[in-house]
Formats: sequence, C-alpha cells, structure tokens
Amino acid sequence: MEHLAPHLPPHYEDPDMPDDDTIQRLQRLERDLATLRRSRRRDRAGLLAMATAGTGVLMLAAGDFTAVDVLQVHRLEIIDEAGHLVLAASADDAGGRLDLWTNGGANVMRLGVNDHGGDMAIWNSAGVNVFGAYATGDGATAGLWSADGRPWLRLAGGQGAALQLLDDEATPALELVRDERGAALRTLDRTGATRLRLGLDGAVAGLDMDDGESILHLGADGLAMINRDGEPALRVGIDSDGSATLSIHNGEGRRVVSASADESGHGRLVVAERGGSSTCVIRASGEPGATIALTTPLGRTMLALASSDQGGLCNLMNERGVPVFIAGYARGTRGGALSVNNGRGVQVVSIAADQRERGVIIIHDEEGRRTRTIETRP
Repeated sequence: MEHLAPHLPPHYEDPDMPDDDTIQRLQRLERDLATLRRSRRRDRAGLLAMATAGTGVLMLAAGDFTAVDVLQVHRLEIIDEAGHLVLAASADDAGGRLDLWTNGGANVMRLGVNDHGGDMAIWNSAGVNVFGAYATGDGATAGLWSADGRPWLRLAGGQGAALQLLDDEATPALELVRDERGAALRTLDRTGATRLRLGLDGAVAGLDMDDGESILHLGADGLAMINRDGEPALRVGIDSDGSATLSIHNGEGRRVVSASADESGHGRLVVAERGGSSTCVIRASGEPGATIALTTPLGRTMLALASSDQGGLCNLMNERGVPVFIAGYARGTRGGALSVNNGRGVQVVSIAADQRERGVIIIHDEEGRRTRTIETRP
C-alpha cells in the first residue's frame, strides 16, 4: 500500500512535517514489507504443495513395492536388534541355501540341495552335527548323532530300507529292515553278521538265532536248527493232523531219523541210511504192542519183529522178501514155535511145543506135505 503526502499549499512549510527524503525512505520500507509478506505466503503455499506431493509420491512408491513380482538379490541377511546375523539366504554350487544362527553366533541349521534333491543339517550350539537328512539316488537317508558327535541312529529309504541303531564304532547293532525274506528286526555283531532275526520268511513269521556255527529257527512252521552250510540239521514241527514231528538230518541235509504219529495216532520212528532211504521202521500197533521192520534202501523188508499181549514174533525174509524163518509163540499153547520155509515160502520144518508142553519136530517136503514127525513119547 502506497503512502501519499497530503496536498499543501505551495511554499508552505510546516515545521512538523518530514521532508521529502524522509517520506521516500518510508515509502520504500512499506514496499519491502509488503513484498516480504507476499513471499512468506508463497513459501507456505509451496511447502504445503511439496508435502502433499511427497505424500503422494510415498503412497505411489508403497503401491509399486507391494506390486513387485520379482525381487532378486545375491544374498539376503536378517539381523536382530543387536545387529547379530540370525538368518541368511544365499546360493552355493549346488543351488539355494538357507542358514540359521543363534544370538550367540552359532550356525545351528542349514537347508540346501544336493545332486539328488533336498539336504538338511542341524548342529548344536557347540557346532556338533546332531541331525542330518538328505535325498539319495535310492530314496533318502537321515541320521541322528549324540551331543559329542557319535552317530547312533540311521534311517535309509529305497529298496534296502532300514532303521539302524549304531554302536560306538558307528557299526549297525540293531536294525529294522526289509530284506529278501521280508520285514525283519535283526541284531548284528561287529563284523555285520546277523546273529538274531525276528521277522517274516515269506508269509511265515519266524525267529532266527545264529552263533556262527548254526542257526536256530523258530517259526509258525516249527523249530529248526540249520548248520553253517545252510542245511537243516534238526526240525520240530506240527503235522497237518495236529501231531508233532521230529526229524534229524545229516550234514548233507538228508533226513536220517524221524519221529511222528501215524494216521491212527500211534507213534512211528524211522531210521534212514545216508541217502535218506529208510532202513528201520518202528511203530506202535493198534493192539497192545509194536512192530519193528528192517528194510533195504529199496524198501524191501528183511526182518520183522512184532509184539502183542500174547507174545512176540520174528520174521526173516530172503532177498525176494519171502519169509524163510518164523519164530514166535504157538497158538493154543504157552510154548513157542519155529518155522523154516523154502525159497517159495513153503514150510519144510516146524518146531513147537505141544499142548502137553513137549517138543515136536515136523518135516515137510518141498510142497509142504508132512513126511516125518519127531516127538517125545511118554
């Protein structure tokens, strides 16, 4: 606003009025003050516009950040409030890797990859590896270690899947496996040899104990002892009729002794020669008594013995199996009787005690006709 001097008469000088120079200086001060006021108003308007624009820029930037599809870095690190590194994501020669640290700076976990797939390792705060799991060409493997680094459990997948407990020398001592016979629990010695196996053998469950010289097998099919050549030495089992059976085998695995019950429920014992052919059969009979038969490996009976509640009998046969000698008790008497036969089985000589308990010898011809009798006369 301009300040104007009042209109005065010419040549009038008022001693109380300022001179022209003073008035001009006052006018300049008024103009400068007005200019300063206008400048301050423009500055305030500019600052408000800048603040508004800045807020818009930040909002726009924030909107762009949340809309980012890909964020690429060579290494991403996360630190705690104290500046300690606690997580890092990076890449190594095999692929991606994620590491975790404690606040004390111990690297306790790593996730990574290998040529077959994922790889995971866990350390304790002392830096000792206590767990590991990784993919393999046959499946996967996992392991547990003690606090001082001694391995004590291993889990492996794939065709030879197994869960193993390890000894102090990292040798499997107990394992749960799926072997060629089926699923099994096995104990092993320091050489890796199986000493005890509990599991399936096909469709039958069983228990095997191995002392290095022989194997004791106990299963649903019975009890068996196996020699070091893998041949059965002894078997005890249950027959189809529910009766027990026992068989003893030679070193070649052939049965040489067997004990069982026959179809009538009587006991039966068979002794065989080296090749497994029976040569002696002992069995209980239906009546009180028993029979013993000695045979050739071809099954031909050479000697037969029998017992009953009346007495004993003995039969001797020739090479054709024909009875040629018969001895036993005499029917109707308390004495004995003996018969000698020819090669056709025809009786040619008989010796017996008669009803009066005297000896009688009878001679027959080749057709069994009596030709002579020798007896004791009173």
